[in-house]
Amino acid sequence: MFAQFFSEFPLSDADAQRIIHNWIFLKENLVQDEIRDCFIDENVWDQGDIEEIDAEKTPKEKNEKFLNLLLQSGQKAYEVFVAVLREKCSTHIIEKLQNTRTTTIPAGKNS
Repeated sequence: MFAQFFSEFPLSDADAQRIIHNWIFLKENLVQDEIRDCFIDENVWDQGDIEEIDAEKTPKEKNEKFLNLLLQSGQKAYEVFVAVLREKCSTHIIEKLQNTRTTTIPAGKNS
C-alpha cells in the first residue's frame, strides 16, 4: 500500500517519505518565501507556481501548497530544496529530514 502511495510522487521514495513524515514540522517551520525564488532560477517552477502558493491565505497554508508542489516536482526540486536550505542556514530542517527513518520497499512488494 505505501509503495503505491510513494510511487505517485516523482521524487525518490525516501525523499518523499522524508517530506511526508515531517509534514507538520515543515508546515510550521519552513520559511518558504525566502527560498522559493531559487526554484524559478533553477527552472523547477515558474511564476504560476509561486502565484499558487501566494493564493493561500495563511503561512501554514502557503507552506502546505509549497510542500505539495515540491512533492510533485521531481528529484531536482528536492535537491534544490536541500541546497537552498543549506545556503539560508536552515540546517535544522535538513538535519530533521536526514534523520527521518525511511522504509525501503523491495521490488515487487507494491501491495
